[in-house]
Amino acid sequence: MGVLSYIHESVTAATGRFDRLKRQIRKQPNLVHGLQLAPGLFWILGLLGTSLIFIGGASIFTNFLSGQELSFTLEHYQYFLDNQIYQDVMWTSFVIALKVTVATFVLAYPAAYYLAFYDLKYENAILILILVPFWINIVIRTYAWRLILSRNGVLDYFLVDVFGMMGDYPGFLFSQNAIVVGLIHVFLPFMWIPIYTSLVGIDKSRVEAAKNLGATKLEAFYEVTFPQSLPGASAGVILVFVLSFGSFLVPQLLGGSRHVMIANFIATQFGTLQEWGFGSALSIIFIGIVLTITVVFNHFVGLENLYSSGEGDESTDVNRSKSSGRGLGSSLRGRFQSRTLYSVRKRLTQLLDFSAAGTARGFRLYTYLLYLFLYLPIVFVIVLSFTEQDHATFPLDGLSLKWYESLLTNDRLIAAVMNSLEIAVITAVFAGIVGLATAMGMVRGKFKSRWLSVNVLNTIVIAPIVVPWVVTGVAMLLLFNFLGIQGTFISVVVGHILITMPFVTVVIASQLYNFDRSTEEAAQNLGATELQTFFRITLPQIYQGVVAGMLFAFTLSFDNFTQTFFWVGTGFQTLPIKIFGMLRTGMTPDINAISTVILIFSVALVVSAERLATRF
Repeated sequence: MGVLSYIHESVTAATGRFDRLKRQIRKQPNLVHGLQLAPGLFWILGLLGTSLIFIGGASIFTNFLSGQELSFTLEHYQYFLDNQIYQDVMWTSFVIALKVTVATFVLAYPAAYYLAFYDLKYENAILILILVPFWINIVIRTYAWRLILSRNGVLDYFLVDVFGMMGDYPGFLFSQNAIVVGLIHVFLPFMWIPIYTSLVGIDKSRVEAAKNLGATKLEAFYEVTFPQSLPGASAGVILVFVLSFGSFLVPQLLGGSRHVMIANFIATQFGTLQEWGFGSALSIIFIGIVLTITVVFNHFVGLENLYSSGEGDESTDVNRSKSSGRGLGSSLRGRFQSRTLYSVRKRLTQLLDFSAAGTARGFRLYTYLLYLFLYLPIVFVIVLSFTEQDHATFPLDGLSLKWYESLLTNDRLIAAVMNSLEIAVITAVFAGIVGLATAMGMVRGKFKSRWLSVNVLNTIVIAPIVVPWVVTGVAMLLLFNFLGIQGTFISVVVGHILITMPFVTVVIASQLYNFDRSTEEAAQNLGATELQTFFRITLPQIYQGVVAGMLFAFTLSFDNFTQTFFWVGTGFQTLPIKIFGMLRTGMTPDINAISTVILIFSVALVVSAERLATRF
């Protein structure tokens, strides 16, 4: 009896302590939100932050990475200032990123407008076509443009052999224009989807009200639609610019040795030249430029536009308006609607306003052409996978399945596929869990500390996105070397969780910002605990965002090349690295065959995910 009594008293005491802890947590909800933020902040600050310290130290101290006596120096930064070639490459990279950003905005906006404002017969299928490029490996998409732009390629065949034009020309491949076209093709969906999301969330009754008050279609667009679409457009602009500015693979494959961007220069310093000090200085300068652009963006627009199209409940809007400085509404919208531009808009309205039927046909034709631009290069990859020749040249001389048969006996390629799948699954699970917790803490937390303000949290969470990917790759390489795990399976998984978790957080946070919390409050008023409310009310309503985020993480991990290029070892490869290595030996049809298999797998995955979402 004494033992049983002791156990009973112990259980009672533990239950009492647990009940008191629950009451304290309910009185201090920010404690829970802080715990939710902890894993994500640790992953970003602990890994990325520490690795950037390695980069910063190597840039200003000699022997920083060798463990010998340190000596402070600024010679690496002085070397950058004294050599015009590095400044020219930095400026060229900036200009290319600017061209790509402007081009993708101009191309994406009309198509996004058409999809958002016109009734479409096959709306789901059309929207899936925007998503599919996200799931197609970037090495494959870039390789497709090599097939088109190279000598004896698709474009060469039509211009020279079919039309008899340009018989003696240097070719389009390995030029700055080839880089720009390739980057536009890769990053167009990053602009298209945020703009569409913002446009589809606009209250159409406001547009109709403007028309009822006498505004023409274009006047309603300029006064109502366009200003309200700026949050999505601004999110697309910052994503495309930052990703283009730090692009490594596209200029590597399409620019050649004469046309490189700053990311290629940095990779060369850490790779071929082994100039880690100067490479670290270039990385710090590069990060400084990107962060300056991000700070300016946050001041005028607000980083929260990466999470939300501007719709949501009133409390959330107030929260965001207090934390976003001047905000989008008081800056861009106000400037756009200024009287200075009124006369210009009126003149354009008089010149461009035409019939609704003509407008619909024009938008439809334009959107189809944009889809053609996205998918035609991929079609050529598929077609050339059936060639009988030993090189992927156009046109085909005969049809054969031998390149698909060869895949079944390529043990190294199969091993690379299995490595990529295993890493992607583990990454998706962990990034999904950490991303969900981080999103909950960000959106629901109301912290008094300025170190946990919305702006600070936004900046920290998107740091792995805005820090140039090549810099993340080399910085984590230094950290992995220090920890002794460089070139292993673990290093790639840890790195992939770091770079995918922010995207998962963005996707889930965008749903939480627009989440109606009245159902949660009703459940808690009826006696449900926080956990019961989360699993029975919150999670079922945001699960689509969680699934979408995890699928996004899976895709980014499976597709990742830039960072993985620095983290893999000689005995361990992922599929993108394997394909890149095959490209170095020439454009052989076995690359087309494996690319086609990946394309089919990607499309099947997108369609399955969409059907799963609509089913539940």
